[in-house]
Amino acid sequence: FKICSKSRNDRPKPPIREGKHEVFIPPSWIEMAQGKMRGTPNKPMPLGPFSQFLKCAIPECGCQIIYHPITKRNRRTGTERVYHYYHCTDGKRVHRNLGLREVNVTESKIWEQFEQAVRSFSINETVAKTIAARMFEMNQENAARAKQQHDENKARLEAMIRKADQLYDDYAKQLIDEEDYRRLKAKSKDEIEVLRRKLENDYESVQSLVQERLKFTLELAKDAESNWNSSTPPARVVLLKNVLWNFSLDGLNVRYDLKKPFAILSEIKLKGVSERWCPGEDLNLHNLAITGT
Repeated sequence: FKICSKSRNDRPKPPIREGKHEVFIPPSWIEMAQGKMRGTPNKPMPLGPFSQFLKCAIPECGCQIIYHPITKRNRRTGTERVYHYYHCTDGKRVHRNLGLREVNVTESKIWEQFEQAVRSFSINETVAKTIAARMFEMNQENAARAKQQHDENKARLEAMIRKADQLYDDYAKQLIDEEDYRRLKAKSKDEIEVLRRKLENDYESVQSLVQERLKFTLELAKDAESNWNSSTPPARVVLLKNVLWNFSLDGLNVRYDLKKPFAILSEIKLKGVSERWCPGEDLNLHNLAITGT
């Protein structure tokens, strides 16, 4: 027998010949058969307000929390009701390997827990104005110090440039040797670069940015709880992304961290620490305003 050196895939395929007989299988049947062979496409995943928003809190897992609505029909009345649930995809099979059952969390329970976060930093308009006034005073003081530092750095930079020019004159006059000249020149160059970077950070722009962030923070915190109650689910999610981070779902409990400005506001409400924000003699009135009582 003769061994063929070419594999079956390398062999030339015969040309496709079109027959002259009539097709006795309907084209629709052929399309259906080809569709079965290719497999049916996946159904689109239903989307809820928290889709692509939460992750599993188990470190070994970290999979996405997906929306899983369940429709139930009342046998007696025939009416249908949709129950909105969320659960971990368990794409890494961590839950299954650990013997953990699938936990379905209702959408309403997730909203309730996030509402507690919003309530923690929500302040009224009086407190917002007081904090804004105090921060404005602090920023004015910081701006004055920043301008003074800016002017000092500018004077130091000009002096260093003159000193660097003098180094070459000293080397040309042979007052210093070549080794000292190169060493002092490299050191001077580094110091000049550091000062130039400091001067690039315009203090006026920095103060303007601080004011914008403060205004943005207070606008979100002012009457946040009442605005939350009247907002649509997409608007609520946008608010959560602005004030919270590090979202995860641990069983039935939502985990998150407040961003720093809102964590400070929450601390003020929780402990009544108003001295750093509220100037004036009667701090008790400010504490009452902060706690809302």
